[in-house]
Amino acid sequence: MPIDCYTKKIAAASSDDKRTVNLACSKYCAFDMRSFNSVHGDGFKQICQVLIDIGYKYGLMKTIKPLTDILIPDRTNISRTIKQIANEYRLKMNEILRQELKQVKLIGISTDYWKSSYTGDNYLTINSHYRKDNNPVTYMLKNILFSGTKSGENTVRTIKII
Repeated sequence: MPIDCYTKKIAAASSDDKRTVNLACSKYCAFDMRSFNSVHGDGFKQICQVLIDIGYKYGLMKTIKPLTDILIPDRTNISRTIKQIANEYRLKMNEILRQELKQVKLIGISTDYWKSSYTGDNYLTINSHYRKDNNPVTYMLKNILFSGTKSGENTVRTIKII
Protein backbone atom coordinates (compact mmCIF):
# COMPACT_ATOMS: atom_id res chain seq x y z
CA MET A 1 0.00 0.00 0.00
CA PRO A 2 1.33 3.47 -0.84
CA ILE A 3 2.23 5.68 2.08
CA ASP A 4 -0.16 8.43 0.96
CA CYS A 5 -3.09 6.17 1.89
CA TYR A 6 -2.18 6.79 5.53
CA THR A 7 -1.57 10.53 5.38
CA LYS A 8 -5.03 11.56 4.05
CA LYS A 9 -3.91 15.12 3.31
CA ILE A 10 -6.25 17.06 1.07
CA ALA A 11 -4.76 19.69 -1.18
CA ALA A 12 -6.24 23.16 -1.15
CA ALA A 13 -7.11 24.58 -4.55
CA SER A 14 -6.17 28.15 -5.45
CA SER A 15 -8.93 30.60 -6.30
CA ASP A 16 -7.57 30.76 -9.88
CA ASP A 17 -7.85 26.97 -10.18
CA LYS A 18 -11.40 27.07 -8.82
CA ARG A 19 -12.33 29.79 -11.31
CA THR A 20 -10.85 27.74 -14.16
CA VAL A 21 -12.81 24.64 -13.10
CA ASN A 22 -15.98 26.72 -12.64
CA LEU A 23 -15.65 28.05 -16.19
CA ALA A 24 -15.06 24.54 -17.58
CA CYS A 25 -18.04 23.09 -15.65
CA SER A 26 -20.22 25.98 -16.78
CA LYS A 27 -19.30 25.39 -20.41
CA TYR A 28 -19.94 21.66 -19.94
CA CYS A 29 -23.46 22.40 -18.66
CA ALA A 30 -24.20 25.04 -21.30
CA PHE A 31 -22.69 23.39 -24.38
CA ASP A 32 -23.95 19.89 -23.57
CA MET A 33 -27.26 21.14 -22.13
CA ARG A 34 -26.68 19.39 -18.82
CA SER A 35 -28.30 20.31 -15.54
CA PHE A 36 -26.22 22.34 -13.12
CA ASN A 37 -26.39 19.41 -10.69
CA SER A 38 -24.79 17.04 -13.21
CA VAL A 39 -21.31 18.14 -12.08
CA HIS A 40 -22.12 16.68 -8.66
CA GLY A 41 -23.01 13.25 -10.02
CA ASP A 42 -20.80 10.32 -9.08
CA GLY A 43 -19.95 9.55 -12.71
CA PHE A 44 -18.81 13.10 -13.44
CA LYS A 45 -16.73 13.17 -10.26
CA GLN A 46 -15.15 9.82 -11.16
CA ILE A 47 -14.12 11.15 -14.57
CA CYS A 48 -12.66 14.28 -13.00
CA GLN A 49 -10.81 12.31 -10.34
CA VAL A 50 -9.32 9.95 -12.93
CA LEU A 51 -8.11 12.95 -14.93
CA ILE A 52 -6.62 14.51 -11.81
CA ASP A 53 -4.99 11.18 -10.89
CA ILE A 54 -3.46 10.86 -14.34
CA GLY A 55 -2.28 14.47 -14.25
CA TYR A 56 -0.81 13.84 -10.82
CA LYS A 57 0.86 10.64 -11.94
CA TYR A 58 2.54 12.23 -14.95
CA GLY A 59 2.66 15.86 -13.84
CA LEU A 60 5.68 17.87 -12.82
CA MET A 61 4.44 19.06 -9.42
CA LYS A 62 3.96 15.95 -7.34
CA THR A 63 2.75 17.49 -4.12
CA ILE A 64 -0.59 16.62 -2.55
CA LYS A 65 -3.19 15.33 -4.99
CA PRO A 66 -6.34 17.54 -5.10
CA LEU A 67 -9.81 15.99 -4.84
CA THR A 68 -12.67 16.83 -7.20
CA ASP A 69 -14.94 17.84 -4.30
CA ILE A 70 -12.64 20.78 -3.63
CA LEU A 71 -12.66 21.96 -7.24
CA ILE A 72 -16.19 21.36 -8.55
CA PRO A 73 -18.29 24.52 -8.19
CA ASP A 74 -21.82 24.65 -6.81
CA ARG A 75 -24.76 25.08 -9.17
CA THR A 76 -25.19 28.78 -8.29
CA ASN A 77 -21.68 29.54 -9.54
CA ILE A 78 -22.31 27.48 -12.67
CA SER A 79 -25.62 29.25 -13.35
CA ARG A 80 -24.03 32.68 -12.88
CA THR A 81 -21.05 31.78 -15.06
CA ILE A 82 -23.27 30.41 -17.84
CA LYS A 83 -25.18 33.70 -17.94
CA GLN A 84 -21.89 35.57 -18.18
CA ILE A 85 -20.54 33.26 -20.91
CA ALA A 86 -23.82 33.48 -22.84
CA ASN A 87 -23.73 37.28 -22.79
CA GLU A 88 -20.10 37.31 -23.95
CA TYR A 89 -20.84 34.86 -26.77
CA ARG A 90 -23.95 36.81 -27.85
CA LEU A 91 -21.94 40.02 -28.13
CA LYS A 92 -19.20 38.27 -30.12
CA MET A 93 -21.75 36.50 -32.31
CA ASN A 94 -23.65 39.71 -33.03
CA GLU A 95 -20.45 41.45 -34.10
CA ILE A 96 -19.35 38.51 -36.27
CA LEU A 97 -22.74 38.28 -37.97
CA ARG A 98 -22.97 42.05 -38.54
CA GLN A 99 -19.59 42.07 -40.27
CA GLU A 100 -20.04 38.87 -42.26
CA LEU A 101 -23.62 39.51 -43.37
CA LYS A 102 -22.55 42.79 -45.01
CA GLN A 103 -20.83 40.65 -47.65
CA VAL A 104 -23.44 37.90 -47.94
CA LYS A 105 -25.93 37.90 -50.82
CA LEU A 106 -28.14 35.03 -49.67
CA ILE A 107 -28.92 33.69 -46.22
CA GLY A 108 -31.00 30.70 -45.23
CA ILE A 109 -32.78 30.05 -41.96
CA SER A 110 -33.59 26.53 -40.83
CA THR A 111 -35.32 25.06 -37.81
CA ASP A 112 -34.79 21.77 -36.08
CA TYR A 113 -36.95 20.11 -33.46
CA TRP A 114 -35.20 17.71 -31.15
CA LYS A 115 -35.62 16.00 -27.82
CA SER A 116 -33.03 15.95 -25.05
CA SER A 117 -32.22 12.36 -24.16
CA TYR A 118 -31.05 13.61 -20.76
CA THR A 119 -34.19 15.54 -19.70
CA GLY A 120 -36.83 14.42 -22.22
CA ASP A 121 -37.61 18.08 -23.02
CA ASN A 122 -38.41 19.18 -26.58
CA TYR A 123 -36.44 22.02 -28.15
CA LEU A 124 -36.61 24.19 -31.24
CA THR A 125 -33.28 25.30 -32.68
CA ILE A 126 -33.01 28.09 -35.24
CA ASN A 127 -29.94 28.20 -37.48
CA SER A 128 -28.62 30.60 -40.12
CA HIS A 129 -26.78 29.37 -43.20
CA TYR A 130 -24.70 31.22 -45.78
CA ARG A 131 -21.46 30.94 -47.71
CA LYS A 132 -18.26 32.80 -46.93
CA ASP A 133 -15.25 32.47 -49.21
CA ASN A 134 -17.15 29.67 -50.96
CA ASN A 135 -17.39 27.67 -47.71
CA PRO A 136 -20.67 26.91 -45.93
CA VAL A 137 -21.18 28.72 -42.62
CA THR A 138 -23.84 27.74 -40.07
CA TYR A 139 -24.61 29.46 -36.79
CA MET A 140 -27.10 28.39 -34.17
CA LEU A 141 -29.07 31.56 -33.47
CA LYS A 142 -31.46 30.34 -30.81
CA ASN A 143 -32.32 27.20 -28.93
CA ILE A 144 -35.55 27.28 -26.94
CA LEU A 145 -37.69 24.91 -24.95
CA PHE A 146 -40.72 24.01 -27.05
CA SER A 147 -43.93 22.59 -25.64
CA GLY A 148 -46.38 22.91 -28.55
CA THR A 149 -47.09 20.58 -31.43
CA LYS A 150 -44.42 20.57 -34.11
CA SER A 151 -46.42 22.26 -36.86
CA GLY A 152 -45.42 24.91 -39.35
CA GLU A 153 -47.93 27.30 -37.80
CA ASN A 154 -46.47 26.90 -34.29
CA THR A 155 -42.93 27.19 -35.65
CA VAL A 156 -43.72 30.51 -37.37
CA ARG A 157 -45.52 31.79 -34.27
CA THR A 158 -42.55 30.89 -32.06
CA ILE A 159 -40.02 32.50 -34.42
CA LYS A 160 -42.06 35.73 -34.51
CA ILE A 161 -42.09 35.87 -30.71
CA ILE A 162 -38.32 35.57 -30.61
